Amino acid sequence: MQSTAPKKYAAVMSCPDQESPQRSELELSIQNISTVCEAIINDPHTHVGTVPLVIQALDAKDAEYRNIVMLSLVKVFKNIIPLYKIRLHSNKVRGSGECAQLQEFDKNLLHAYTGFVKRIMRCSEAISYRAACYLLESLDHFNLADRLISKMLRGTLERSCRNLCVEILGRKVRESTDMELVYSIISEMCSLKFHPPVLRILLEMNTFEDSADDSDMQDGSSEKTRKAMQRKIADGVTRIYISILRNQRRDFYEFVFCCLTKHKNLVRSDLLEGLGMLLNDTLSAGDIRTKLSCMQCILEIFGKQDYDFGVMVSTLFDIIDPGTYTKTGSDELVFLVRSLFVLRRQLPARARAFLQRLLQLCLIRHMPELREIIEEMKQSYSLDYRDAITVGSGIVWGIQMDLESIGSPASQRDCERLLLDINTLLSNTNKLKFPGYQPVSFMKCHIKNLMEEDYLVCEKSDGVRALLYICTVNQRSFGFFLDRKNTFYRLESTFPRIESTLFDGEVVVDSEGESKVRHFLICDAMLFGGRNITDLTHIERLSHALKFTRIYSAEGACGALKISVKEMQKAYGLHCVYMEQHKLKHGSDGLIFTPTSAPYRSGTAPKLLKWKPPHLNSVDFAIKRCNDCRWLYKLFCLGHTKEYVFFDYYFGTEDEDEGQVGVDTGKEKAVEHADIDGKLGEFRFDKEKWVHDLCDLSLVKGGWEFIKVRTDKDTPNAVSVVINVVNSIQEDVSIEMLNSYVPEIRSKWKLREAAQRR
Repeated sequence: MQSTAPKKYAAVMSCPDQESPQRSELELSIQNISTVCEAIINDPHTHVGTVPLVIQALDAKDAEYRNIVMLSLVKVFKNIIPLYKIRLHSNKVRGSGECAQLQEFDKNLLHAYTGFVKRIMRCSEAISYRAACYLLESLDHFNLADRLISKMLRGTLERSCRNLCVEILGRKVRESTDMELVYSIISEMCSLKFHPPVLRILLEMNTFEDSADDSDMQDGSSEKTRKAMQRKIADGVTRIYISILRNQRRDFYEFVFCCLTKHKNLVRSDLLEGLGMLLNDTLSAGDIRTKLSCMQCILEIFGKQDYDFGVMVSTLFDIIDPGTYTKTGSDELVFLVRSLFVLRRQLPARARAFLQRLLQLCLIRHMPELREIIEEMKQSYSLDYRDAITVGSGIVWGIQMDLESIGSPASQRDCERLLLDINTLLSNTNKLKFPGYQPVSFMKCHIKNLMEEDYLVCEKSDGVRALLYICTVNQRSFGFFLDRKNTFYRLESTFPRIESTLFDGEVVVDSEGESKVRHFLICDAMLFGGRNITDLTHIERLSHALKFTRIYSAEGACGALKISVKEMQKAYGLHCVYMEQHKLKHGSDGLIFTPTSAPYRSGTAPKLLKWKPPHLNSVDFAIKRCNDCRWLYKLFCLGHTKEYVFFDYYFGTEDEDEGQVGVDTGKEKAVEHADIDGKLGEFRFDKEKWVHDLCDLSLVKGGWEFIKVRTDKDTPNAVSVVINVVNSIQEDVSIEMLNSYVPEIRSKWKLREAAQRR
């Protein structure tokens, strides 16, 4: 029977044709909609054909009117939808009544409802997401529920309706006994087009509770059917997690690890291997907290299985790198270490290396919360961690100083007095610190410095760093060398009578025929004639040094020491300086770049740059022989707390125990020392050297190579310096790379020079 209702209400269905209609016109249109919708609700069989007319009202320009129409339609369908789903391919009708009328009603109702859902899906306004929520909340049993679910999942990405969408979806997953509906939600979630916290609703699922009865099933399914649907839902949940990991959706990681932990029993055995591989791949991405959470998840899933935790151990070892670790997830870290090294057994060498890194971390980052797990590891593997990390205060004492061959060491009291005088003149706060500056290793980012500022470049001499201090007492001049151990050596040479004067430089040995001449090369000046000149430009400071050398030579100062100022070039002359090194009478292993306008300041100078060819970059380590292997040495650097911190191993050879160790800076002359244990040594990193990976004893390329014993200092490099040098080695800034920037460095220097002349 064809309804006549559409014709009856067509006249009153006119909607406002303006974007902002008059209030009276809008109120009249709303009243008309209300009248029509009320008639549909009161007699749906007669007036269901009017619904498409109401849907057309959604084309109105006024947003308020559209919102009212959409909510009115929601109310209509909530009141007239029957308590069953319309079966499209069956003439069987559930319920009683006149068969023909009920079939026609179903047809018209489904047509109208489908049209409304399509409009909801196309609409991007906030009201459309709310409408989808209201429909699914009351009509989840009816047709097109999957489309409403898809709309609501997208709605979780909209701030205005996110909470409502999540609330309704969560309620359906928690409380619904219709497993088909739950499966529809899970299937739609596989697209990952939703707000990540939506995954929390999976944690609240009770679909897999064994207490569910057949009577709880809406369609009265048998136990076999219920179990089959549970399996489909479980596979769908697993598919969501695998999709997240495979697509590396990091925004979901925080939630997926929690969900996987709860649903670990849902994953089919044939999917476990693939899941493990995806989780291992995830360990290479994300921040520290993400990696820690992922490892906890792996332990929960595979902890009771025969699983290779090698990737986890390696990742955890990298995480606790003292140079990069941030104090994040300490509790998780302790849990993982205990699970991997105490509750499970690892190779002793791997455990020892891990324990040493934990100790480094404790010393550098001050993490007392790790002490308990360190003690557990010590007992579990019978390790003496004190031997592994504590070297002792005498590690580098008693070494013969190279400068002793030039001058006589001053007494401790005289050293302290002289150092106090110098630091007072320099206005240094710490009166007992070494007053010299320290350059930083050259890295790619420093090329920008050479372009933007004026720098002078000179060769880096392979000698002994020292400061030359000259003072006059009772009309008599005295000269001293000061090394980095704050020891003064009184020189026998005669010096001009001059008030407190302090130069920075290096002591080298020049080869002049068959004779050897000790030569002090000045690279900077700090005091001159009792005046602090550190605030002058570098060029002005060097002019004072040149003045001194002329006086020193003119007065015929005698002694075995030659003094001169290093030859400097503008930064764009770096290639010339490098190519002329072979003509020098002493060893040279790099370049020093000094900014012309920067003042001289004690301590690390970020703008003072030290470049070495990558194969010559070196680090000073304190050395301690391992008790259980006479050719294996532990290398220590200086931690932030001024304690020795284990950094790496040095793999020596049997020859070293016989006294032949290394080659002295490229010369064909072996360095002889019966034992380097307890000494301070200079090392370079050899990328081609084969060494053992102590975690699994495999052979790997890349290890430290001994160069020489350092006698001019008493402490190894700080851990920050070591890390910078290692980074510099990895960046591989070659002389060819520097040369490629010379034209641009020169061009910008000339532009600055021209600007100053204007």
